[in-house]
Amino acid sequence: MWSYVIMILLFFCGAVIFENFNIHAVQLDAWLSLAFQCLVISVFSFMSWQYLIVRHNSSNISVFFFATPLFGMILGVLLLNEAFDLGLIIACILVGMGIYIVNRK
Repeated sequence: MWSYVIMILLFFCGAVIFENFNIHAVQLDAWLSLAFQCLVISVFSFMSWQYLIVRHNSSNISVFFFATPLFGMILGVLLLNEAFDLGLIIACILVGMGIYIVNRK
């Protein structure tokens, strides 16, 4: 949890320093998307990781850490009706192929 807090603070400081934005102009759907990413996707990924680490060798499943963005995209499409275009499909296939290549015997 502490790593999330540190990264949020660093990203916020970077945004204040390097970006021009009005925090009051950020719409509710952007805040909800951020909350969804921070809470739902992170919790789902962490729980999945813990489930796998108890049942399998950690060196064999460490590559599945890269599946976190896939879960985020899939849940975003299913729950938030976000667009799932060709670029995301190709990215999902490439991540899946990488996971397969690392874990094949």
